[in-house]
Amino acid sequence: MKQHTWILGVDAGGTKTVAKLARLVSSAECFASSIEEVAEGRAGPGNPTAADFTPATENWRRAIHAACEAADISPREIAATCLGIAGAGRVAVQQRVCAWIKDQVVATDVHVTTDATIVLAALQGNLAATQLAHMQGVALISGTGSMAWGRNASGMQTRCGGWGYLLGDEGSGYWIGRQGLQGACRAVDGRGPNTQLVDAFTRFFQLDDWDALVPRIYHPDFKRSDLAALAPIVLSLAENDPIAAGIVDAAADELLALIRVISERLGLTGTEFSVGLAGGILTESPSLVKRLQSRTAALPAPCPTLRTVREPVSGA
Repeated sequence: MKQHTWILGVDAGGTKTVAKLARLVSSAECFASSIEEVAEGRAGPGNPTAADFTPATENWRRAIHAACEAADISPREIAATCLGIAGAGRVAVQQRVCAWIKDQVVATDVHVTTDATIVLAALQGNLAATQLAHMQGVALISGTGSMAWGRNASGMQTRCGGWGYLLGDEGSGYWIGRQGLQGACRAVDGRGPNTQLVDAFTRFFQLDDWDALVPRIYHPDFKRSDLAALAPIVLSLAENDPIAAGIVDAAADELLALIRVISERLGLTGTEFSVGLAGGILTESPSLVKRLQSRTAALPAPCPTLRTVREPVSGA
């Protein structure tokens, strides 16, 4: 006879929150279980460090309730949940998230980790818990922000990057978008080479003149995610515009540095390991991934295998 238990996974990043509801189906006959994904819900930015805790939790709530409504169940029926949250790498944040989820009466068994951890779990596929305990590899995220996290088979873990838009996030959507705007401003001033980015941003913002850009960018309602949304413009011009190409090349260099540091710390260099690529910038930008792939040849052989992870929430 088969029995099922409701479980919930949440992926909360700088741009969106995804909650996926699944049934953990157990079979008494074969003493085995499987996961059947049933429904999902989506909402806005869920990074409590970048977006502030209250608006982030509201997006978690919306995504979770949307998934429950789609499955026609109450959040109280969920037995266990794993939340992979950008900005939750520190214990104080994890404790606050646990307190919130329990206050919402969503599961009694709660696990809070980073969005990078669930990328690596998703990269491994639907493994048994005993196998996941020995998983190894690197998770590389470039969305609104950027960071890398890795684990070796002995259980050693380490992270690199993830310092936020003021202190780091090199190679992220925010970083690429800002670099693009700065390159365009230098071209308008005559301090830098001409670039197609000027016309592209002029069309995007529907500007009558370039001076009108300043109040748009510095408006209180202009968010970090809005600046990250400019990255696709830079990426789309990378094959034909030297300034855009230089920015994307620099982004690839920065992301490669994250992989290199993680692999060295964990003793993965010179071994076969995979890198899970996640976040909108990496999953939607073939030109950046192509540049990153070519740069992995500089790492000790064998080169790591780059694999795109489009649904990190499945890892949760």
